[in-house]
Amino acid sequence: MSKEKKSTPTSTGKKAAGETAPPKAASSHGKTRLPVLIELVFTLSKIIVLLVGVAVAVQSFLAGCPALVIGLRAGGAVFIVGLALWLFTWVFARGAVLTNQILIQEAVESGQPVSTMQTKA
Repeated sequence: MSKEKKSTPTSTGKKAAGETAPPKAASSHGKTRLPVLIELVFTLSKIIVLLVGVAVAVQSFLAGCPALVIGLRAGGAVFIVGLALWLFTWVFARGAVLTNQILIQEAVESGQPVSTMQTKA
């Protein structure tokens, strides 16, 4: 008479030893990727905003400003530079999307097969 163990989660919600987790469904986040050039623009804009904020804060600290002034200066710089770079990346991404739409439309009109891999480049 052999007893089989039922797989019940422990009180901490963890599974018993030797038990494997069921395979997770693939998320759409991992599948969808932006073209490299747009990713590069987004990443560079984030890095620039971060570096400007840190640079303004350090310069203000070295000038001997109080903490409130340092925060206001750094926050203002991040807001203004972030707004300008957001506008730039929006225009850039919009142009890329419109260009891809035109390329796809021309391919459809000429009867060529449309490949999304070619339009992502």
